[in-house]
Amino acid sequence: MPLPVPAIDHVVINVRDGLDAAAGLYARLGFTLTPRGHHTLGSSNNLAILGTDYLELLGVQPGNSRTDVLDWPAGLNGLVFKTLDADATHAALHAAGLPVLEPQAFSRPVDLPGGSSGDAAFRTVRMEKAAVPAGRLFFCQHLTPGLVWDDAWR
Repeated sequence: MPLPVPAIDHVVINVRDGLDAAAGLYARLGFTLTPRGHHTLGSSNNLAILGTDYLELLGVQPGNSRTDVLDWPAGLNGLVFKTLDADATHAALHAAGLPVLEPQAFSRPVDLPGGSSGDAAFRTVRMEKAAVPAGRLFFCQHLTPGLVWDDAWR
């Protein structure tokens, strides 16, 4: 089974508990950010959409349940590759003997600029934490790409 060809989907910038300050800084730098998103995994984010990829400001806010974000170093700590099929990617990585975790599904509600809304849904395949000690590496399958790549946010 061939290994997936890596293509950047997005990079994760861990801002820990400083999401408001980071969003303000990126806005002052000229980035258009999406409204704050809240994952079913218990973390929050803002995105800077750059065409076919994006920067993700990831953090936790009071009441978030995903506190492992605080265990990772602040700054660029996640490299995310595109996949069209999380299950096939997992199977190929596993068959190659790589330390990969089972696919994980999650979502976040999105309000689009035109007034419609929906749940942006994802399936990810992550490498085990010990395999990438300097950060996180995973593959992301966007099940609802139209809820992420809206032209108003580019």
